[in-house]
Amino acid sequence: MEQLYLLNFQKTNAARFLSHLDMARLFIRAFRRAKLPLKFSEGFHAHPKVRFSPPLSVGVESLCEFCQFTLLDETRDNEELLEKIREGMADGFVLNSLDKIESKPTPPPFSRYEISFSAEPAALKAAFDAPMTVVKRTKSGEKELDIYPHLILEGIREEDGLCILTVLAPASEALTINPTLICTALQTKNDTLIPARILKTAAVEI
Repeated sequence: MEQLYLLNFQKTNAARFLSHLDMARLFIRAFRRAKLPLKFSEGFHAHPKVRFSPPLSVGVESLCEFCQFTLLDETRDNEELLEKIREGMADGFVLNSLDKIESKPTPPPFSRYEISFSAEPAALKAAFDAPMTVVKRTKSGEKELDIYPHLILEGIREEDGLCILTVLAPASEALTINPTLICTALQTKNDTLIPARILKTAAVEI
């Protein structure tokens, strides 16, 4: 009998340089090495039925990514499966948990990011203000968008010589704001605000 699984993982350090497509290929190779009986799509070009979190930009790290996949056998032990998948993973990927689920969950509508800068808090606070206009790509083409009204600033703090911005950004089908767009908007106001690190820390319901 078929079983749907939810794999939660981290993508950090060297793994942040892998594109979304390369990451998907890595996981599918790891599944095959683990000899998992993956369910495939139907049709002439059949492929494994595997679904990931929305793509991260290259260079962005995350503590809270997911992968959904279906196996044709539900009798396997979760911990045993997790260990087999770990054996085929590359550096920078940490597999947190593997759970059997009944249906595909709806991802929370916001993502929390911590963006680190080599800057003074006052400079970051001054730049994080309306308007924050960027050019965003959409299905109908490019358009200007003031992203400021869609963001929720949670805080600005200093840590280990860096200034860290914590912000919630929408991550839904209706609107997704990539953290690199936030950095672009800030740099438009102050070109010294170059991010040292972009880290997704949580998917959030508000």
